[in-house]
Amino acid sequence: MPLSPSTDPARGDAGDLVRSPDDGLHRGHRFIGANQFMPGLLGLPGHEEQTRLTEQWLRGETTVPEIAHKWPVIDRGWLESTDRRPNPVSKPSGPVLPIRIRMTSSTVKAGEKIAFAVDILSRKVGHDFPTGPLDIIQCWVEAEVTDAKGRVIYHSGRLTDAGFIEKGSFMFKAEGVDAQGNLIDRHNLWELVGARFKRSLFPGFTDTARFEFTCPDQVAGRKDVPGAGAHSVAVPSDVTGPLQVRARLLYRKINQHLLNIVTGKKDLRAPVTVIDKDERVVPLEPVR
Repeated sequence: MPLSPSTDPARGDAGDLVRSPDDGLHRGHRFIGANQFMPGLLGLPGHEEQTRLTEQWLRGETTVPEIAHKWPVIDRGWLESTDRRPNPVSKPSGPVLPIRIRMTSSTVKAGEKIAFAVDILSRKVGHDFPTGPLDIIQCWVEAEVTDAKGRVIYHSGRLTDAGFIEKGSFMFKAEGVDAQGNLIDRHNLWELVGARFKRSLFPGFTDTARFEFTCPDQVAGRKDVPGAGAHSVAVPSDVTGPLQVRARLLYRKINQHLLNIVTGKKDLRAPVTVIDKDERVVPLEPVR
């Protein structure tokens, strides 16, 4: 509930130690959270501004002065990494959940496996992330590796044309089951007896998404490169370095399966917000 200028008769606050009855301010009552979907879907008055402020909040661009001193000051070299890039995240308006890519080696060789990890730090969340109905909400890591010509040689976490996240992606979510072991996929929580999978992030904790694939051989030109899941990527035979490794932490309020069921439509998509992103450039050693 941020302070904002107001002409409301109830503006001002005599009971707040840092305010006064004549400060001309009022607490905002928008109650910004993480729902950047429903206001626009329902066509509510002022939904454009509500959505803009919600996405701004999700990206960590909103400052809460009263508690800003509680948020840790970090940079992209947090945790055990020795890669200290001049990319500080020192402002109170920094990412809510900053991510960073860690490479297992400084260079890669054609035809050999390349592995990297994406660390996610819960920096500015005062509760588990995500919070709420984890059978509906989706937060996941999208990873992509391209060669010097911009051609994709590996990916994970992409959205399909039908709006689904590709299989094998790293996700924060819960998969509840009923008494017969069937998946709770229609938010039918009255039948919930347990969960076959659950992943969320505690405040101040870190989780890691790990990826591994074979760097395409510049001579042999491998046709399929296995990914970190049940998908593969066709690669060109003349791939050249350096390689560009990119990662994004993405969030949407409702998964496509439930959205299709609830609305009866298959062309409706929930908006996706980029919470944070990172990238690395990795030299590719020539084939000898």
